[in-house]
Amino acid sequence: MNNPVIIDTDGGSDDTFCIGNMLRLYKLGKCNIIGITTVCGNIKSDDCFQTISVLVKELFGVQDIPIFESKTSAKFNNKCSYFYGEDGHYGKIKEISKKVYTSSESAESFLSRKLKEIDNLTIIAIGPLTNLHTCEQVEKGILNKAKEILIMGGAVKVPGNITPEAEYNFYIDEEATKAVLKCKNIVIFPLDITHKLRFDIPKMIEKCSGIKYENFFKHIISKIFSQSVKYNEVGPNDTKLIIHDVVVAIYYIRRDIFKIENEKIIAMNKGHIKINDNGNLIKVAYDCIDHKIANDILSEIFSIGF
Repeated sequence: MNNPVIIDTDGGSDDTFCIGNMLRLYKLGKCNIIGITTVCGNIKSDDCFQTISVLVKELFGVQDIPIFESKTSAKFNNKCSYFYGEDGHYGKIKEISKKVYTSSESAESFLSRKLKEIDNLTIIAIGPLTNLHTCEQVEKGILNKAKEILIMGGAVKVPGNITPEAEYNFYIDEEATKAVLKCKNIVIFPLDITHKLRFDIPKMIEKCSGIKYENFFKHIISKIFSQSVKYNEVGPNDTKLIIHDVVVAIYYIRRDIFKIENEKIIAMNKGHIKINDNGNLIKVAYDCIDHKIANDILSEIFSIGF
């Protein structure tokens, strides 16, 4: 298969929707996911590795994609939000499997090795940028070898969700944010679009009815909604849900429905980014022009073949 992809994830419930949609493509032979790397963010580094291993291998049933644990991001364990619970899925991971997985290679080593070996690599980064930054620290310019780096993170023209100006992923490791956003071939999916592109709850509930892990997904959807209400991201009577990270997968599948603008972006302290004439030229996804298609794509996760 063409289109080699590495997904770098911090193990939250919104990551699961992104990864699930990418795994659906993988099963259809439409993309080549050569590995998944995990990083501290939503949950602790070691918990993230276990959670993602269970999700990919047990819930989605994909055994042949290797998963690698970060060795440098545990230093940020004290910053975890636990917005999605300690396992990233409100305690539901152990109901799927209690198996303990091990990593044969560090996430950072795997990323560096593949960046050197492959010319047309796409990296989908849906957590803090610690792993990518580590690669860049070891060999400056190595991230420029990537065909593209698709990043969920930042708040450009809207308020942040962890500080008045910063989005969570960019805030957790601000030095990584500063370094990675200086690289080439970056596309970011900030809160500007992830708060705008929302997903129909009744449709998701309908689509997951009858599948093996129906109760798992219904619980996750319900908990994401209640947490979003708690933090004033949605109203208590809303019927649509914010699922940040899945937006990146939808872009990968249907780039033509996104409004992208080139902006000169500079990363400031504490994860704050802004448009500045001295910034690096970065593609910014500001909007999706067809929310129905986006909702249809997300719902396809439930046809992955549980």
